[in-house]
Parts: sequence; structure tokens; C-alpha cells
Amino acid sequence: MGSKIGIFLLHGITKNSGELAYVKKSLEEKGYCVETPNLPRHGLCPREYETCWRDVLQLSKEELLMGVEESFLVFNEKVDEIFVGGNSIGANLAFYLASKFPVKGVLALNPVYRLAKGLELILRHEPKIRAFLLKKNGNSNNNDLVFHNFNIGAILSIMEIVRDTPTYVKGLSTPTLLIFSKNDDILSSKNVAIFDKWLKGEKELHIVNESGHGLPYNSAVLPLIDEFIKNYGP
Repeated sequence: MGSKIGIFLLHGITKNSGELAYVKKSLEEKGYCVETPNLPRHGLCPREYETCWRDVLQLSKEELLMGVEESFLVFNEKVDEIFVGGNSIGANLAFYLASKFPVKGVLALNPVYRLAKGLELILRHEPKIRAFLLKKNGNSNNNDLVFHNFNIGAILSIMEIVRDTPTYVKGLSTPTLLIFSKNDDILSSKNVAIFDKWLKGEKELHIVNESGHGLPYNSAVLPLIDEFIKNYGP
């Protein structure tokens, strides 16, 4: 009797598990056991595949990482071998899990580090924004950094996951499938070379055409994932 292969996939920030519904259904039809949990404080909005910003603005980095770990550990008990993956920051979270727990491989769709021009300013000036709000509010709690009742601290806390990504990825020896979109309007094309350089283990790198940041909707991704799991599974 063969091993039960589990695939633990994480959606991006402000999305919900519906973002991965097509991938989940397709992989389950191939016999894999697939788990696509909602991230903490996600999936509470009635809009399809989306999460309300008011919920995300209550989320801290600590709560996000703890929630992801808990969901992973529960699912891990149900399978014999496990792959982790995700889209966008969901892929960054998968790298975080791979840096802490033994997994067979990482399925990284559009992992985030460098953003497209304009959006990159958010990361570049994050320390200055944080310092300004701390001084303005006279508060040392980063999660309470507000500006005109807008909780900027929550956004900055989540963006720390992006800033911390090198600590999860650099030197990681776990086999990794890297898939990027050629027409991504959120990420810089520099991410391809950055992640390729950071990862020291076996890896496969693919760039998919005709897709934006939402790679899980692209049918070209499925055979790449299936082949990777067959190559590195039990």
C-alpha cells in the first residue's frame, strides 16, 4: 500500500481558500490529500475568493504564523508525507514552515520579496513609517500603529514576513518548485533571480505566460506541480 501524500497549500493575504479551489480539486482527482485552510482572520467576507480588509487589519504577524503552524500540524498528522506550498505571501509562509518542520518539498507560486515599482516604496520606507507613527502615537506596540483610525501597524506587521523571508529561504535544502508569472503586476521580475540564488537545494524554476499574480487559476501550473511531487515524493 502506497504512502498517503499530503499537500498543504496557503492562499495569499486578503484572499481566502477559494483562491486555491481549482488547484485543490485537480490534485485531489490525482489521488493526493490536499488541505487549503483559510489564514487567520480570512474567509469571513461574503465576496468570492476575497477577505475583507477590516478583518485583515486586526491580524498580527504572530497570530498569522501561529495559525499557519497549528493548521499545518493538524494536517500533518493525517498524512504520511507532506509538501507545503502557496501563492504570493502564502508561498512565503510555506517557506517558513519548511524552515521549521521536515517536509518533502515546497511548491512556491509567486513568492514575494521585491515588489513592482511604486509598491516597492512600501517596503523601502517601512522603518520610517513605523518610526513616524510610534512617535506620533506615543505607543510602543507596533500592532496599535494607527493613522486617522486606519491600522497601519497591522499591515506593517504582516509585511515583516516579506522582510524576514531571507531567514526562511537562504540555504534551505528542501527541494523547491518555483513558479513565477511573466505578467505579474505586483512583483518585480527580480524575484526570479533572488529566490533562485537563495535556494541551495534541488529546485525547478518555471516562468508561466498569460497569467498575472493569481497563478492558482492557470492550468499550466498543475502538470508542473504533479510532476514535481512524483519526482520528490515517496
